[in-house]
Amino acid sequence: MMDHILIRGLRVKAGVGLESWERSIQQMVWIDVDAAVTTTLAIERDHIQHTADYAAICESIKLWLVHYRCDLLEHLADALAQHILKTFAIEHLTLTIWKKGVVQQAEAVGVKIERKSSNILVANGN
Repeated sequence: MMDHILIRGLRVKAGVGLESWERSIQQMVWIDVDAAVTTTLAIERDHIQHTADYAAICESIKLWLVHYRCDLLEHLADALAQHILKTFAIEHLTLTIWKKGVVQQAEAVGVKIERKSSNILVANGN
């Protein structure tokens, strides 16, 4: 059975931005994760080992972002999606990353991407 694990509004610091001041700091980003996972065993056995652990996903994202730097949210989203798909038993992932205070007229700007674990494995030769 395929269901979705949802994480909304995860607040973490990331090194992302085009401007020199953005690259010199870790700035707050907001992340939404919609992860398609097989939940049959989790439903039957009622145990966390049979599904994607929300807390583990959040902690993994936070720790991974500590050392990652790039210019574009698009690049960050793709690299983070690959990390999540390689680390957890997730078949399909929709990932949204938002930054606030970048465009004066907008509350936030961001990107939304979709990735499949099968594409990640093929792309990396695994």
